[in-house]
Amino acid sequence: MSVGCGSQEYARPPVDAAVGHITVVRPAERLTLAPGVPVSIEWVSTVAGAATVDLLADADGDPETTSDQIPLVLGTAAATALTVFDWRTADVPFGRYRVLARMHDRMGTHVSMAPGVVEIVEPLPKVENLEEGERLVKGDACIPRRRSHLGMLHSYEAPRKLIAR
Repeated sequence: MSVGCGSQEYARPPVDAAVGHITVVRPAERLTLAPGVPVSIEWVSTVAGAATVDLLADADGDPETTSDQIPLVLGTAAATALTVFDWRTADVPFGRYRVLARMHDRMGTHVSMAPGVVEIVEPLPKVENLEEGERLVKGDACIPRRRSHLGMLHSYEAPRKLIAR
């Protein structure tokens, strides 16, 4: 098995090699996203026809360790044209992932790793137009506000207006 890394520049892999090659072009940079935001994965290969491609999200970036890999696409037909797949991240656990493409043809297997990293993070809470005195609650916690004008040292309330932008 051979391992390669994609690049930001689109470059067609060499065609004179005995084993077909695959190059992951995108994601080309680090992406930090909330679950559910799609990620476009682009790749190109030198072989079409009987070759197949697997796309994987890999938590440790090592193609040899498979226990941490999330299958995105398995056994799709390889094509020599630039190919795009939209990864739906809705059910992906929080963490950093390298995108791997693994191409199988009659001569062997070639693996390419995207140059960028996809990081799935917990989304920020969305708050819309709270009324004065309305509590802003996340779980069982409230935001503390000092309300000395009411003769109280401490109280818990939401700010007067919060608008999600």
